Parts: sequence; structure tokens; C-alpha cells
Amino acid sequence: MNVGDHGTMAISDKTRRILWARSGNRCALCRRRLVEDRTELSSESVVGEEAHIVARSPGGPRYEPLPGNGKDELDNLLLLCRVHHKQVDDQIEEFPAGKLRKIKGAHERWVADTLDAALEASDPEATPIPALHSGADIWSVVAGAEAYDFHGLEEPDAPKNLVDASDGFLQEAHDWGEISDDVKLQGFGSIREAKRSLSTRLDELRALGLRVFGAQNTRAVTHSGVKVQLCVATIAIAQEGDSRIHIEEPPDEVF
Repeated sequence: MNVGDHGTMAISDKTRRILWARSGNRCALCRRRLVEDRTELSSESVVGEEAHIVARSPGGPRYEPLPGNGKDELDNLLLLCRVHHKQVDDQIEEFPAGKLRKIKGAHERWVADTLDAALEASDPEATPIPALHSGADIWSVVAGAEAYDFHGLEEPDAPKNLVDASDGFLQEAHDWGEISDDVKLQGFGSIREAKRSLSTRLDELRALGLRVFGAQNTRAVTHSGVKVQLCVATIAIAQEGDSRIHIEEPPDEVF
């Protein structure tokens, strides 16, 4: 159990991952990237901060009582660059809680709509994609991705328990992809944790007779009249008996 100021619970890892994923690695106010690329001399730099809409402690910006651990729940968190985090906490009259919640909602919709528009012309069945046999395989697909082209199971083609398992796996793969730059900054141990988590979820799918396929590639897409290159993670889940797929055996290990 993580404990923060005054004995209250801290932001959970799951909440943090969802916040970064839905915010698209962008400040909700200026939309600048919140992880700067590494250079020849330095590693990546995280310039984003998880801001509380309602302060955690009495006397803080926009403080008001919230039930339970509400201060550290997703609805009370906003992803900002450091400049705008300081501004919204200094200028609380300009940024009341209600306004920040509207900014948060609008930004998360912008992220989702932008990525959907960029991928709407893609054809996931045009190019065969390889089977993924391990958490390391999945990590190599999602790490560093700028967009996600995921295809799970749908009802009534598959029973509810398989659809739910498919959705849960794709959500976790998406979340790890969105925070992959931050994970890399934390070192090899954190990368290994991500791969183990993905391996566990992959084993759960296999036990249900599901198989996962995927690849990372670069696509040229047009959004708002501008052509850009995006690094896209494509993952598809299929039932083992699906006649459209060929289940590849994992390669022999080389020592």
C-alpha cells in the first residue's frame, strides 16, 4: 500500500497509467509532448505532471472535501506540462475546478478523435501479421507507439467471457504502450515488470483458446489536411479455431 501526505492513499499505478494513456502524452492546455526524446548526450526527459483538480490537502488550490480516496482518483487528475501545472495552481480564479474538468474532458476526446481519424483509412487485414508468443513480443509492438490499431473479439461472434478477456488484454497493452517512454526511463527492471505483466495476460488468453497477433509499423496518414508519419501498434486477437488464421509455433530458443 502506497501512502501519501497526511496518511492518505497515493495515486495508484493503474490510475496513473490510464491518465497518461487517455491524455496521449500531451498537456491538456498547450498539448505539448510530455516526454522529450533522448539526445546524443542525455536520456529522455519527463516534463509532464499529474495535477490534482481539487487539492489533496486543506488550504491547497480548489480544496473541497471528497469522499474516500477521491482526491487521487482519475476524475480528479489532469495531465499538464510543468508550466501549466504551476499556472493553474497559482491562478485558481482563472481555473476553478469545474473549468478544469471541462478542459480534461475536451482534451481526452481530442486525443481519441485525433487517433481515430488518423487510422480510419487503415486496413488491418491487408497485411498478414505474425503471432505474438511472449510478453516481450507484445512490448516490442506497443513500446514507443504513437497510435494503436487494435482488433479484439465481438459479440455474437464470440461469447461474452472471451470478449471481456480480449478487451482487458488490449486495454492493458494500450496502457503499457502509452507509458512506455516513462517505463524506459525507470530502467531495465521496470521494462521487465511490463513484459512479465503482459506475459501473464497472454497466458490467460491462451488458456481460453485465444491467440494474439501483432506488429509495429510506420504509416503515412492524413489528418486535417496534413500528412504525417505515425508509429502504429497493430494487435489482433482471434479464437484458436478461426479458419482465417494460421497459428505459428514460437521459434526455438538459441543459446
